[in-house]
Amino acid sequence: MLLAIVSTAIGDGTPGCVDGVGAKARVAYPYGVCRSNDGGAEAKTIVVADTNNCKIRRFYVAEHRVGPYAGSVRGFVSDQFATSQFTSPFHVCIDPNHRGCYITCDDSTIRYLDSAKDTVTCIAGSSEYGFADGVGADAKFSCVHGVVCTRANIIYAADHNNHRVRAIDIPSRKVTTVIGTGSDEVLPPPKSGAIPPVYHGTTFPIAYPRQLIFDRSPNAKPESVLYLTTTGAILRYEMETRTFSYRISCACCLSFLLSRTGVFAHSLSFCCALLPSPLPPNPQSPKTEEIKTLALKDNKYISPFGIDCTPSGTLIVSCCYSNSIYSIDSLNGQIDLIAGSGKHGFADALPLASSFATPSSLTVIDSDQCVYIADFSTFSVCVVYVFSPAVSLSEIAN
Repeated sequence: MLLAIVSTAIGDGTPGCVDGVGAKARVAYPYGVCRSNDGGAEAKTIVVADTNNCKIRRFYVAEHRVGPYAGSVRGFVSDQFATSQFTSPFHVCIDPNHRGCYITCDDSTIRYLDSAKDTVTCIAGSSEYGFADGVGADAKFSCVHGVVCTRANIIYAADHNNHRVRAIDIPSRKVTTVIGTGSDEVLPPPKSGAIPPVYHGTTFPIAYPRQLIFDRSPNAKPESVLYLTTTGAILRYEMETRTFSYRISCACCLSFLLSRTGVFAHSLSFCCALLPSPLPPNPQSPKTEEIKTLALKDNKYISPFGIDCTPSGTLIVSCCYSNSIYSIDSLNGQIDLIAGSGKHGFADALPLASSFATPSSLTVIDSDQCVYIADFSTFSVCVVYVFSPAVSLSEIAN
């Protein structure tokens, strides 16, 4: 018996800014969600970047209630929680060392929300777009998206429009570039049987990086492997050697692309069997051979967006153009569709009959065995109960 189901945790499809319980609460284009280390037991509070309302909101899981966290009106003011101002906050991540979280905003700043003091501090950026390494306000970004923080007090931020990943040393607030050349080129995967070239961080182009997370699998050294969603690929970056692995990026580059046709996608090191979509192939879509070329240059067809990792090492990925949620076994490359019918819409149901509209950021909640998803265009946050003690992610997909 499958216990998996998709339901709406926040909102009813109507935009607004209202605190309340479940469907009575209102958000406007929520972009980022993150499990919180604030407020007691792990994962009992979800932090939501309520983008169009320019606020950070709290969702209390046990009560199904949305409440205020920080932000007042649109602007650039770092002060107390209630009086601080944000410009379209995008993403949020917890501070693993203290009670607080980091957020990124459309004004190209990275802020810190200190829950112990109820204060907001600007860590880097100055609300001026550009590209410059430097210290604090002297550093420049261009539309920072995903962000993740290490126990060594280093922030890694996806500098979306600069096509780079930046590192911020928190104590000194020094910003450096660690991944990306600044080019939005999407490199083709190696040919079958060929030895892939070795790319180091700043020699490998990444196109429009979106979200990043660390591998949490039991065999991985903590914070040693970084996964990054970009146009056309999910990249795996080895922190110690500062090199990329094609293991995930090649497979996803083709597999996300061909999901609507249900065909197999081959890569250098493994074969990904992707489940057929519940929808029939779209007759307006390019043929398979044409799609393979488009995969490398047109993000209309490949759109891995949000990403998180379960404690077992399974990656959960949202695909914003196919309006679907996938799982990827990081060990063998198996990709399964776990939620979403492929239809653009707003419908709670069993996972493969549910509908999303631009699912963006997501966060895995270990203790409750579920995934929370910011469904941007339906003004809601959904929850997918995909884990069960007796049911694997692959079984749920079937």
